[in-house]
Amino acid sequence: MTATTRRIPTLILAGTMAAGAGLAVSAPSAAAADTYPTGVVTASRLSVREVPSTDSTSYGTFAKGKKLTLLCKVTGQSVGGNSTWYQLPGEGAIYVSGRYIATKTSVPQCTGTGVVKATLTADQWMRRAPSTSDAKVRVAKKGTVLTLRCGVSKGLTGKWFYTSDRTWVSGANLKGASLVTKPGECLRH
Repeated sequence: MTATTRRIPTLILAGTMAAGAGLAVSAPSAAAADTYPTGVVTASRLSVREVPSTDSTSYGTFAKGKKLTLLCKVTGQSVGGNSTWYQLPGEGAIYVSGRYIATKTSVPQCTGTGVVKATLTADQWMRRAPSTSDAKVRVAKKGTVLTLRCGVSKGLTGKWFYTSDRTWVSGANLKGASLVTKPGECLRH
């Protein structure tokens, strides 16, 4: 994988160990590698993305022929008529387009991830964690369209969503897709 200026979350790659400047990658144990489906990169270079969209941050690329461990699949932006994206296992949710991955076995649907667009109905603070008592990061203005990656229920404070810019937003002032098609529960944040 080629390194970029951003640090990529730790990845688990099928049967390999690689490293580069600003890149932390670990190989799975033999048992772990056997539990995940794998796929092979078919493009000359395949970008690793922060969310299942070519508009999101690219953390680097994999070369053609690279065997990858695939945690699960989600529906995202269509690439060449294929809207399947694969989440790579590791310490953060990152994705590769299914358009350029050849698989021999089925890959399960992700249960804790997804991308949902929602619009703010009022100005609202974006937070470091899912609570009004957590640090404020910035104010998002009414009408802002947010990309939601997952959600959590927080007792009396209701539903909170983790966004593509790595902040949390309360569901109190959201409308749109989040009310009809909620993203999965957050697996790790």
